[in-house]
Amino acid sequence: MNLTHKLFTPALVLLLALLGLGMNCPPGPDVTHRLQVRRYITSSMTDVRADKILADMAEIVQTNDGPGDVACSVGFTRDGNVTPFTTGNGIINSAADFTAVNGLAGDVKIVNQINWCGAIMPNVISCIEPAGNSFLVVRVAGSSEAHLWLHDFGLVKGLPFRNDANAVMGGFGVNNRRVTEAECDVFSSTAALIPVTAK
Repeated sequence: MNLTHKLFTPALVLLLALLGLGMNCPPGPDVTHRLQVRRYITSSMTDVRADKILADMAEIVQTNDGPGDVACSVGFTRDGNVTPFTTGNGIINSAADFTAVNGLAGDVKIVNQINWCGAIMPNVISCIEPAGNSFLVVRVAGSSEAHLWLHDFGLVKGLPFRNDANAVMGGFGVNNRRVTEAECDVFSSTAALIPVTAK
């Protein structure tokens, strides 16, 4: 009996250790938004790059960066592959151009240039329709791309601009990282974006 006990004790210890390790793993986000990313056929965006942007968006909202910020348990992941579209010419020059691309299926639509957003505005980097279903963006360098997408996602979800140089909703520079509890509630909302008919 002693021999049997001694033989099985190491296995039991190993099993308990493994179970203990599993219990110490950090929990996943409470809500994960799945975003379909589309790109104009000549715009550059890979699945790998989209995944990095979405992971960076999650890191921004999940981190408490100091006073006026909360750790918001929200994640972002890609819904399917990044897919190309051929509507238009990759340049938004008019309301008609915007409407045509904005009306496509998808949550994030990458174009080469935006010169119209409610009016003629040369070389803007993103545009959404109030109470819309998606946002149009151009590529920007480095980590600020995640800040831009996160800011625009907040606008699409109904969050207003906020006059705070460090807030996600205050702009889309690398220092725009803070969200309030109320903003976190909106980011955490599982209510669907305004539905769009797939084309």
